[in-house]
Amino acid sequence: MTNPLEAARQFYQQTVHPFLEDVGGAVSDVGGAVVDAGGDVVEAVREEGVFNVAGDLARFGARQTVDVLAQLQQRSPADFVDWLTGPEGPSFADATAQVPGLQQAIGDVIDGAMDNPMVAGAVGQAFGFEYVPGRDFYTTNEGSLQSYFGFHDAYDSVGKLLGMDLDDQVVEFEVDGTEYRLELWQGSYGSGGAFGGEIGFYTRHTGERGPLGDLLERIPGYYSSAAGDDQIEMSQTIYNTKTGEEYFTNEGLGADDGEHYWNLAIRTDPGVNHEDIGQRGELVLKDPEVAQAMCDAMVAQGIDATLGDDGLTITYDWP
Repeated sequence: MTNPLEAARQFYQQTVHPFLEDVGGAVSDVGGAVVDAGGDVVEAVREEGVFNVAGDLARFGARQTVDVLAQLQQRSPADFVDWLTGPEGPSFADATAQVPGLQQAIGDVIDGAMDNPMVAGAVGQAFGFEYVPGRDFYTTNEGSLQSYFGFHDAYDSVGKLLGMDLDDQVVEFEVDGTEYRLELWQGSYGSGGAFGGEIGFYTRHTGERGPLGDLLERIPGYYSSAAGDDQIEMSQTIYNTKTGEEYFTNEGLGADDGEHYWNLAIRTDPGVNHEDIGQRGELVLKDPEVAQAMCDAMVAQGIDATLGDDGLTITYDWP
């Protein structure tokens, strides 16, 4: 008969102790990244001049306050909220740019945290974000929480609170009773510490997401993440609209079988103005009727989109 105390000791040594060591290592790595980044910001501010930086912040804050108050007077409460949370509202990226080195520090903290396997594993399992070695950008896998909770306009409304300054384009259409939503995003992330883009593809009334999806789709404006045969091949290239420079391409990384509902590509680099970012991509569908409807809806939204001779492949350039 196994001694209970001995069994407890073995459990601690084999399971609990290694886990605590991993947690301690993760905390140490993240803390070290924060300390290093903070030191870099302090040094950058010192080189710029504390009073100069303080003056820039004060002037920026004053301009933002005047703009916000003017919009508040001119708009209805609902319109004001839409403006505040939309791409024309106050920008986190513009704010963090006032402090020398801050955007670089944010990107360094993200990379430093994700260098720890425990942090990267937890983030990948919960939220789907994974780093692509050698390509220097983050993408998403298919097993994230987001896959179960689809998309709603309300998600875009809180993007600003999460440090995102994004332009987005919503394309909605219907074929044979199934409602589709394609959404494109491009801009800055991490309060200006990163940049990139996303393609999301969502559906309603397919039953592919099971009872939870059926329940959530009763919410007006809610779409489930495309699943099963509704997933498509997606590729995007992020580039500079002024210089034409191509930064990186995600040709479907993160998709289990080449098809996905969400193509994301984000790089931690503060050196790109989010207003200069463009996205060009390719979408490959299975149903020519759906492909034609999608392409027509994209063109109607002002996107430069073309349906190929195969009747299934859409290429586009946005904006």
